Amino acid sequence: MYLDELYKKNDFTLSFEIFPFKKWSNKKIYEMLFELSKLNPDFISITYGAGGTKRGLETLDIASVIKDEYNIEPMIHLTGINSSKEEIDEILDEVKRRDIKNILALRGDINKDINKKIEFEYAKDLTKYIKSKNKEIVIAGACYPQGHSINSNIDEEIEHLKQKIEAGAKFLITQLFFENERFYEFKDKLVKKNINIEVIPGIIPVTNKKQLNKIISLSNASVPKDLLRMLNKYEDNKQALKEAGTIYTSKQIIDLLSYKTKGIHLYTLNNHEITKKIKDNIDPLIKLNSNII
Repeated sequence: MYLDELYKKNDFTLSFEIFPFKKWSNKKIYEMLFELSKLNPDFISITYGAGGTKRGLETLDIASVIKDEYNIEPMIHLTGINSSKEEIDEILDEVKRRDIKNILALRGDINKDINKKIEFEYAKDLTKYIKSKNKEIVIAGACYPQGHSINSNIDEEIEHLKQKIEAGAKFLITQLFFENERFYEFKDKLVKKNINIEVIPGIIPVTNKKQLNKIISLSNASVPKDLLRMLNKYEDNKQALKEAGTIYTSKQIIDLLSYKTKGIHLYTLNNHEITKKIKDNIDPLIKLNSNII
């Protein structure tokens, strides 16, 4: 299924993101995928790590399991900054062979240990190249409601988004954020710039302070005072933080549902238990959503 059509068809779409384990073929990932499949996500995206073609094939192997064994649509991440055209071509050949229909095209973080010519400096370059090789693929793009970590100027980021869309991106998924008002303001700016494709909030569970601090340091997301208080209060009690963070994330999603967002993309951090708790909390509203809107 092409995911741009999914957003046109469904009133609301819930999707998950996972990442490859260091040894993805072990028992652990099969257990996780089995548990996540029981939550009936509309699709699952799989991140793409540094390491060239080998890492990309690992991502594709996981996508094939999701598609063939669980009958769930996969979307693979593909990053350009550390990849050569030859490596991207090899991945795209496998994408076609395995009948993968959706790609999230990203710039990625530059690996200073890789000494080679940069052929895809921006996500728009990778997007354009993918479309030149396979017009059937649906490409999603990333966006940053509070600006990119290397460019906090929102207006400039929106101009880059326009170029990404012109290159072929069909819908957008946001980088994580914790203040919904920043997302709503961002959406208003996009409308004023005549950008009307679907923008899906990417939401991360706030259940591990150390992990969250690392992620925040790589993004441009602000941390509201109530979230900071919660993290400081429960940082030494893992179970309490897990429970409080699950409620916090659920409340954030409930507010987004009231905004009538077309979907939520949940960064699962490979934790199916927390994902299930959040899904259970929001499920009654998801089921009612088509009647509400």
